[in-house]
Amino acid sequence: MKKFLVIMLAMLWMSVAAFSQITISQEDYDKLPNETRTQIEKLTTEKAVKGEIKEVSEYANLGKEIGVAVNETLKAVEDSAIRIADSSLGQTAITIVVWKLLYKEIAGVIVGILLLGISLFMLLTGRGKLSKNDEDAGGWISVVGGAVFFIASMICIFG
Repeated sequence: MKKFLVIMLAMLWMSVAAFSQITISQEDYDKLPNETRTQIEKLTTEKAVKGEIKEVSEYANLGKEIGVAVNETLKAVEDSAIRIADSSLGQTAITIVVWKLLYKEIAGVIVGILLLGISLFMLLTGRGKLSKNDEDAGGWISVVGGAVFFIASMICIFG
């Protein structure tokens, strides 16, 4: 029983010594020998560096775990997207999504091409009428109308 008490007392003393901290004033610290102050500063610096290294290591491990999780998620999404795109239903869905996103641009190009055709026709017919008779108002209307349609077609295609 005495051995047990002695062992318990020794463990208690070691745990108190291991977790104890002594706080001294600046005046007492200045009275310490230079060698002791150097050792204290060295120990303090080592503890701070070890703490920061541990914290940075934890963040690095966390970042690595997040990266692996994101990578696996993207692989699963990619596999699902490829599987869906290969089916006829998936291709229909992709067509619908593309149309919903780009219908204004597609419609603009179609209307612009039609207006461009009309403008070229009007410019060519108006030019032919102007060359035969300088006073023909229909020729000028065709040329001006063709120019207006040309500008409208460019706005539809590129605007």
